[in-house]
Amino acid sequence: LRLKIGFSFQNSALYDSMTVRENLEFPLVRHQRSLKRKQVNDAVDEAATTSAPVLDFHVRLAPVPGAGERLLRTMDDCRLARAVVCAGGTIDLDRLSRQLVEGGHVETDADNDAVLTACAGSDGRLVPFFFANPYRPPEVYRARAAEFRGLELSPAVHGAALADDRIAELVAVAREFRHPVYVVCLDR
Repeated sequence: LRLKIGFSFQNSALYDSMTVRENLEFPLVRHQRSLKRKQVNDAVDEAATTSAPVLDFHVRLAPVPGAGERLLRTMDDCRLARAVVCAGGTIDLDRLSRQLVEGGHVETDADNDAVLTACAGSDGRLVPFFFANPYRPPEVYRARAAEFRGLELSPAVHGAALADDRIAELVAVAREFRHPVYVVCLDR
């Protein structure tokens, strides 16, 4: 897969304090300690000039005007070809941090319409995923599924465990539409 899409990052391992080049170098230096500096430079130079597209799979669309346009400009600056986009702003970061430690949930709906609007004007570069709320009937997702390319579930935000029947019902709808399911998991 990496040969087809370039580099992929896991566990949100993109550091805003580093340049794009430094972010590409980081996993090579950290996990491939036997590589010489020239080998690292050559690998990053090759990745920067390759025709293989780079895909970002964890984009949150901020709920503010112009967010889609800003996202596309940032993607251009970082040489990202495509991005899977989910709604952001469902929960403020302070509350999310508390929930990660203490537990809890919100029943807030994501702004999936804003995601569709941003993706519609992107010539296919932005790929819309439906951010489901398990406190709503699965028919809410089913009614909109044809407009999206996948499903996101977030136990961290909504507090519904993966074994919860509501999650199983949403996954069943995703299966009907042949959607991949993206799950933001916690190790608790």
